[in-house]
Amino acid sequence: MIENLTVSELIKNIGTLAVMFGFIIYLAKIYSQIKLTQEQMSNNDRLTRANLKATKVMLDHFIEDKVGNGEFRDARKDIDEALIERRVS
Repeated sequence: MIENLTVSELIKNIGTLAVMFGFIIYLAKIYSQIKLTQEQMSNNDRLTRANLKATKVMLDHFIEDKVGNGEFRDARKDIDEALIERRVS
């Protein structure tokens, strides 16, 4: 089989393999970028939740001290709804 290959066929086959190899490397880079983006989104989600929980604690203290009760209660309800929505989905 190898005896029947000409130099031009050999070069053509090597070129085809090089293109396929390059394409596979390109797809691997895209996959790694997608994975990295998902990890960053996960970190941002955790930071957002932590900030919302800290805000809830501060609002609880303001509500206990009866400072601006109505506004703080509404804000706390909104935060609770956002946190509950994130757990369900």
